[in-house]
Amino acid sequence: TGPGSRALILFIDDTELTLGENSRMTLDEYVFDDQSPSANRARFSILRGPFIFATGLMKQHQPADIQINTAYGSIGVRGTVVWGG
Repeated sequence: TGPGSRALILFIDDTELTLGENSRMTLDEYVFDDQSPSANRARFSILRGPFIFATGLMKQHQPADIQINTAYGSIGVRGTVVWGG
């Protein structure tokens, strides 16, 4: 995103990723198949800037396999809202 802008990314399972101004991220892996929950996984890298991440339907299939990597660490998400930046 650029100065003064935001982006909302809505995934097929209703997961939401909001990026604040001057943010940069990569979608490293995203698999969601309601018929095959064991295959579901998500990997995001937040390279810089503020973000809010809210899990969607993927969290209902246990164990949820969602990971957010940042410059300062890694977050394993099990169904929640996470913000950083």
